[in-house]
Amino acid sequence: MAEISNCNNDQPVTKHQVITQTNRSYGIDSINSDTNNLSAAMTWYGFGLNIAPISPGTKKTARRWDSWLENFSMETVVNHWKKNPDHEVGFIVGDDIIVFDADSPESIARLYEIEKALDVHPSLTIKTEKGEHHYFKRDEDSVAKSDSHSTEQHPERIDVKTGRALIVLPPSGGKEVWINEADHCRELAVAPQAFIDAVARNNGRDKPQKPKLKPPAPAIKPEDMDQQHRQLDALLTHIGPDCGYEDWLHALMAVHYETGGAEEGLAIVDDWSSQGKKYPGSAEIEAKWRSFDQYDGTSITVATLHKMVEDNGYNWIDILSKLGPQFKKCKFVVIHPDGIEKNDLKSVSANALETFSLTGKSPELEAQSLAEVHVLDGIALLGQWTTLFSKPNVGKTVFALYFLIDAIQQGRILAKDVFYLDLDDNHAGLTTKTKIAEEVGFHIICDGYEGFKVSNFIHLIEELISKDQVHGIILVLDTLKKFTSLMDKSAISRWNQIMRRFVVKGGTIIALAHTNKKSGSDGKPIPAGVSDLVDDVDCAYTIDVVEIDQATQAKTIVFENIKRRGNVVNSAAYSYSVEDGLSYEQLLASVQLVDQSQLEQAEQAESIKTVAEIIDAIMTSIVEGVTTKMAIRDSASERTSVSKRRVLEVIETYTGSDTDHHRWNYSVQNHGRHVYHLLN
Repeated sequence: MAEISNCNNDQPVTKHQVITQTNRSYGIDSINSDTNNLSAAMTWYGFGLNIAPISPGTKKTARRWDSWLENFSMETVVNHWKKNPDHEVGFIVGDDIIVFDADSPESIARLYEIEKALDVHPSLTIKTEKGEHHYFKRDEDSVAKSDSHSTEQHPERIDVKTGRALIVLPPSGGKEVWINEADHCRELAVAPQAFIDAVARNNGRDKPQKPKLKPPAPAIKPEDMDQQHRQLDALLTHIGPDCGYEDWLHALMAVHYETGGAEEGLAIVDDWSSQGKKYPGSAEIEAKWRSFDQYDGTSITVATLHKMVEDNGYNWIDILSKLGPQFKKCKFVVIHPDGIEKNDLKSVSANALETFSLTGKSPELEAQSLAEVHVLDGIALLGQWTTLFSKPNVGKTVFALYFLIDAIQQGRILAKDVFYLDLDDNHAGLTTKTKIAEEVGFHIICDGYEGFKVSNFIHLIEELISKDQVHGIILVLDTLKKFTSLMDKSAISRWNQIMRRFVVKGGTIIALAHTNKKSGSDGKPIPAGVSDLVDDVDCAYTIDVVEIDQATQAKTIVFENIKRRGNVVNSAAYSYSVEDGLSYEQLLASVQLVDQSQLEQAEQAESIKTVAEIIDAIMTSIVEGVTTKMAIRDSASERTSVSKRRVLEVIETYTGSDTDHHRWNYSVQNHGRHVYHLLN
């Protein structure tokens, strides 16, 4: 793809020409909601931008980029908008301009914070419906790349537009010129490399690197490029966007590869995806498209589209032949392996399912089988997928590390096979865990370090699966919500399918996840997210606090199995110190197994807490305005260090209208809520 530059029109429009064509005062400051598209186009042309026509109500150009830019001039601009007055105005950013797009209060605050810290200020700021665009000029030697994010998932991140990127200009899309101190784009303030790198760090990215040298691609004429795009369009039409997530993803990756990640390719896949029932919107498609820039696995090419078309019962050669003489069907011959006659080849079965049969492969499967080894002692087996659910600060990370270190030191697993993905930590916590990993010998991985991006995690897993490199790998995912959307059933279904393929190939997954803020009516934790998070795994446990002994400063917790497959325990109890000032190493060293008799003693110690103490805590909670049953239970449990189950028993025992025996009652209010009050 050729480089694109703005700010260097050979024949920039003059003030006289703009006034003649638009009958408006000169300068982009004059553009407002009443400005017609032709006037706006001429004014932005005069500012030096490579403007392009946008189809109304979209973010897609009405003309192919390269053919438009090949004949780009004031005359073509005027002629186009005279014929198409409803076309909105955008511009192709190019390699000499960079635009930072903040779409949320959090990202706007971050952008201003970075600008202030580095004493960088934009000469041009555009106000958008959701936020702001800050325009800068790039140094000739600067390194930058476009980057997009999901505002919903990452509200603090800032989109970056440069190179072959498209931006809609005022007055289109409700945008307006807010601050302008430049008469021409040549006068824009320069974005120093340190500023570009700081935005990348804010976005959880490594600083941009110059692309690795690759063999130069053959030059493609604009007309040939248009033909390529028509071919891709035709192939996608015969696939359909509702083809399943993996096929949809591979289709996008194939178009990205064939178009070099160009915006025209993005427009093709966005238009195709928008015809499906599960279309997530242009922003999500663009974020997915940009993520492919970081992919360095096996290339997914147009051959993938050919295969998908054939799987749908079409002949891709016939499809492309109909597009014109630039694709012609040629003769071909089938060359058989040396020494094998055609008649000796195994005939194709009439039953397509037989192709996938594993019958006869048992020796290979047996050779790949993993011994029944406990990765987490008694709780998680090698070659299985286990998820541990608990509320924050109960200790799931402590116990995951404790069990892993124990298994490594006991020789049950190899340290080099363990990959701990720490995505729920601050810098100090990450540093501490990295030191522990270095001492024990396992791997620790964090988003934004050493080139790892959580958005590429699925690609990495699929690559390991396709290359048969999964066998023996142990993944610890801390925490699960950082990898996928726990409340999106479709997303979880796709995630579970890929994770199951990983496990079937001989991998092991230990996932740490949260429970709901509110426990069940029985006082037990409820796993957060859709039910598939439990249904599709091999084993699942909840972790809950049994007792916090104030005298010994020890917390006792219990693992309770809620999904079981294989030789794992139904429950197990442990204790660890919660004394202030302990190092993480001391915290791990304080972990102790609690046997059944000790657990019963802890539960008994809890049960003999005086009923009066619990009643007092419940009454205090109600007086302070905590009036619903579950909220009272949680508040009184926290005040007394008694289990929620025990508090619930006391609440129910002393609920009623008899003042001789009861202490409180409730009334049913809006939406059936039981609101508690004290008896006089």
